Amino acid sequence: MKIAFILLSLMFISLPVMADSIQSQSTICLHSEHGISETPSDWLLLVYMDADNSLGTSGAVDTNLRQLMAVGSDETVRIVVLLDRNGFGDAGVYLIQHNNMVRDNDTGNLIPSSNEINMGDGATLRAFLNYSTKFGRNHTFLVLWDHGSGWKGFCTDSQSKDSLSLSEIKGALEGFDIDVLGIDACEGALVEVVYELRNSAKYFVGSQKDEPESGWNYTVLLNMAKNESTLSPENFARAGVESFRTAYQKNPSLSVSVALSAINLTRAQYLFNALNNFSAALKTAVPLLHFELSTARNSTESYEGDSSSDIDLGDFAKKCQGSSYIEIRVHANEVLSLLRSCVIDTAGITAFIPANGVRADNVTGLSIYFPKTNFNIAYANTRFALENRWDDFVMEFLSPTAIPNATLVVSCVVSQSSNQTYKINVTNPENAMVYICNNSGLPIYASNNSSFEYFIEVPDYYEVLVYNFTAVNGYTYLNGFSKIFNDWIGETKPNLRIKDIQFYREDNVPILGQTGKHPVHNRTFTMDMSMENTGNVNLSFSIEICVDSDIYREQVALGVNESARMIKKIKLSSGFHEIRVTLDPENKIRETNETDNSCIQKFTVLEATPRSGIILNIQSNQPGNFKIYNETGFLIADEKLKDNTQVYVNYVHFYEGEYLYLHIYTERHTMFKKIQVFSEDHSYNVVLEFTDTEYTSVDYVFLISAVILLILIFLFVALLVSKNIRR
Repeated sequence: MKIAFILLSLMFISLPVMADSIQSQSTICLHSEHGISETPSDWLLLVYMDADNSLGTSGAVDTNLRQLMAVGSDETVRIVVLLDRNGFGDAGVYLIQHNNMVRDNDTGNLIPSSNEINMGDGATLRAFLNYSTKFGRNHTFLVLWDHGSGWKGFCTDSQSKDSLSLSEIKGALEGFDIDVLGIDACEGALVEVVYELRNSAKYFVGSQKDEPESGWNYTVLLNMAKNESTLSPENFARAGVESFRTAYQKNPSLSVSVALSAINLTRAQYLFNALNNFSAALKTAVPLLHFELSTARNSTESYEGDSSSDIDLGDFAKKCQGSSYIEIRVHANEVLSLLRSCVIDTAGITAFIPANGVRADNVTGLSIYFPKTNFNIAYANTRFALENRWDDFVMEFLSPTAIPNATLVVSCVVSQSSNQTYKINVTNPENAMVYICNNSGLPIYASNNSSFEYFIEVPDYYEVLVYNFTAVNGYTYLNGFSKIFNDWIGETKPNLRIKDIQFYREDNVPILGQTGKHPVHNRTFTMDMSMENTGNVNLSFSIEICVDSDIYREQVALGVNESARMIKKIKLSSGFHEIRVTLDPENKIRETNETDNSCIQKFTVLEATPRSGIILNIQSNQPGNFKIYNETGFLIADEKLKDNTQVYVNYVHFYEGEYLYLHIYTERHTMFKKIQVFSEDHSYNVVLEFTDTEYTSVDYVFLISAVILLILIFLFVALLVSKNIRR
């Protein structure tokens, strides 16, 4: 009885110790200190880790903390984390060391005695930044870690039922010198978010769409950053995207498509100015060109957002480059140009089979709110909507103003005035707005005179576009459009085309096609493309090769009727891949045929053979020789055949699922066998049974030769006998 009582007492005494041990393990905190080292470092990485919600029990917290500890703090980067899980009283500040976390118990007024804080309050974020000033550093990278809802806000605190609005984040960061602001959450890289925070940091890193729970890979990020010869703010921001690309691009278990962008915030205002002009042109055209704009919207890549209402801004602008309204063309080109200048890097990776059907093939760095149906009235209160015209366009698009279409009476005559000059003569009695556009689709002349002449000295493709406008409720809308001329003027008629494109393995066997062969993991294969200029003018253009989300470009020049080949070596990991080749991807050359400039090839790369080769165990009841060939006829082995022969075949001589051909021949027999090779099998047994009843061509030759020899001997003997008889 006493023994039982003692054991029971020990068990109750040990429970608090066990609880402390479990809690310590869950937070990965090894010890605490009253004040932690404040030795200066070049960079201070601050992670505002709000796990006071569903992420607190998802495993994502511990995964990211272990990634941070795998590298740890040093003189280059000091890592400090403010962590609040979804229990009560578990908030703390930690210095991340290599394979260790040290809790700082000297945090001033940041962590109260209850150890519970509201991570959804801007005051908490500002207190964390105030606390961080005790650490000497040259640069600061602040990461907001949690769930995200784009323009609705970030960092939800379940205990306090609160979250950070964009204005709260902006206010909390005011006065602090933040070099890079990162949002490791869903829907960070939205126009509305970046606009609000454009003056809060120099660079920004975030996702255009939903992120997986695992978020960023901090081990890869920190290792890449520390490998930079100069860890500038731009390089650290780029490392964020490159590490994201590295972590997810080769991940076969990826179930949702992902994207991440690095943005230079010092250039962002120029983009927003251009976007404002683009928005105004779009709104003007809605009543007349609603179907055209709907087609552009529906074909633009869209993401999860507010009921799948976020679209890629750059992809939409590209769809508008060929708009009927010239002002949309002009400002779409301007938006694209400034977007490329603002977004310094972007990664879009589409899952093999996206669980939610959302892809990331056409990411350009920023998403924007553009619902197909219902407009969220709360959007109108965002800083971006209040200070820009995009929401005006979206609301006009969802409920177009009814305007009667105007009838345009405009005529155009093109004539040759000299050997090198052509004249465009326009009659415009109603003084509509007339634009003359060149090969690039942009205006070179505009007039609303009742008649005018324009002289062309450069043979090219030209358009003459006519517009009419009307005012409704104080706003001017487009209510009439006509394309009265679009053709080549002069003899210049360029045309590019892809003649042929083939893919070959290392052994020159074609990939796909009728052979049904596939490339193999990390094995080089060849792309062989031929192209030609079938037009009557010399052309200089770029070639774009997209291997999944990686883009390569080269400049090429082709003379009249000239052809060229491009051969590229490619190596891919196992899984589904897409290669797209496009001539003149910017569409700078207006061609007589625009449909033969691009080619897309999709295929699956097989898993590599997990070992260096296979073993053939050949058993034969007769000695002889044998040869082994692969499907291309390459001689792999030529050896003596014994009772038991073991042959090693290196994997470089065969591909998954192919046949090896054995040619066996003994003194009296010849035999052929084929073996299909699979990587999961290490060895193959080949049993050869030769019997005396089996006769080959060799046997028959031997038999006939023997008969002939016997006949000759018989004749010779008969001849000798005959001579003896005569004597």
